[in-house]
Amino acid sequence: MRITFQRGLAGLAVLAAMAVAPVTPAHADDAPVARLTFSGDDHVAYNSAYAFTSTTAGMNMGVYLNDNGGRIFVSVYGPSEVWHKPQSGVTTDNFHLTLAAPSGEQLAVGTYQDAYRWGSGTANPTMELSGNGRGCWQLIGSFTVHQLTVVDGAVKKLDATFEQHCEMHTEVVRGRLLVGIDDMPPLTADRPVPEVNEAVALQTWLPTRSVLKMRVPQRRAVVTGTVTCSGGGTFTYRGAIVQDSSASGSYTGTGPCTGSPEPFTAHVVSTSGVPFRSGSASVTIEVFPTTDAYYLLGGEDRFLDMQYWATVGQPQSMNTGSAAAQDGPVAAEARPAGAVTGSHLLVRKPIRRH
Repeated sequence: MRITFQRGLAGLAVLAAMAVAPVTPAHADDAPVARLTFSGDDHVAYNSAYAFTSTTAGMNMGVYLNDNGGRIFVSVYGPSEVWHKPQSGVTTDNFHLTLAAPSGEQLAVGTYQDAYRWGSGTANPTMELSGNGRGCWQLIGSFTVHQLTVVDGAVKKLDATFEQHCEMHTEVVRGRLLVGIDDMPPLTADRPVPEVNEAVALQTWLPTRSVLKMRVPQRRAVVTGTVTCSGGGTFTYRGAIVQDSSASGSYTGTGPCTGSPEPFTAHVVSTSGVPFRSGSASVTIEVFPTTDAYYLLGGEDRFLDMQYWATVGQPQSMNTGSAAAQDGPVAAEARPAGAVTGSHLLVRKPIRRH
């Protein structure tokens, strides 16, 4: 069972502290640029992605080295640079991250396994990502310090990745903290903007069958559209077509985020036992970017989830090409390339034996 910060006096105290914007560290003008990114399907990330950069307008972000170099604390108060699901009652994002070595030790380059919730009094490494009124009562996680430079008690350069499981569940949030890193790659979790044709084409073909057996016409619906997203990453789309709760099938695919409209074509065969036909149909589509390997952004954050009514056109015969060569699921025994479409029976003359 997940326990949020709203439960218990300790949770109320944490919420009260979170409601106050963090204090900007001394000599903020000289502080290196910092960026915190994370995403996941756990209780804290809430099936969304987040990105915060200290130089973004309206952002109040601080990175502090505490406990004689044994703990890094990060506070962010301001707008995320990548879109995420709106949260009721939250108008400005407010998150905190703690990464701490075992008690009495200083943080150093390396991997820290079996990290528990900070403040739990354990001899293990500790950590905690919380914010927007969400957090873990207990957790298990790990983090890796890839690079760390400290000058006069201040973090000048840091590259760290982390993952956290709330209440020891399998759901996870993964993220990255960068400080003073030159040439940070651009954020790639832009929100895709799809356009889908409201008319869905219907194709029909005759699969190859054995001798003297009737060839049953096969049909599939074809959904076309475009997706626009930038940043050099990729997007994934998936959806379904349903006609009167009888004929139904799903589709999925990927494409590049180039900043220009990228076309996609999805071929959908009904898997319900009832074929698609001409007429009205419900079409759904979800579009989201795939995980960014550098910032650990993306995950299952569905940037668009839409449904519309489409008109399935009259069937059109496939005279050339192979149905099996198209993307998406197709029926078994698809017509091979070069086969002739027709409805007659194939009859072989008997062989006369003497």
